[in-house]
Amino acid sequence: MAMEKIGKMVFLLGVLLAAIVGVVLAETTLWIAILAVAGVVVGLLNVEGHEAKTFLLAAIALLAVGSAEDSLGVLWAPLSQVLKNIGVFVAPAAIIVAAKSLWGTAASK
Repeated sequence: MAMEKIGKMVFLLGVLLAAIVGVVLAETTLWIAILAVAGVVVGLLNVEGHEAKTFLLAAIALLAVGSAEDSLGVLWAPLSQVLKNIGVFVAPAAIIVAAKSLWGTAASK
């Protein structure tokens, strides 16, 4: 139960940090590394089997929107950076969740 709470807190902090770094702070390698590590933690702790499909679908949507970051940056320049940061946060989690799903599928056969 405590690990589940940690996963939820890391998820919320990751999204919040992605937005803050995109709007207020200068992007540095340190912030990108922190977002990526937070994504790994979320992938390991926060997403279980029955949530995997929904999470992966949402991750695909966020990463697709993030690929249009230059076009959306015309509306508001920091929006482009926020979407990029969310992609940095979500991508490692999506990789881990997808690997866990594939492992579970392969192991059940």
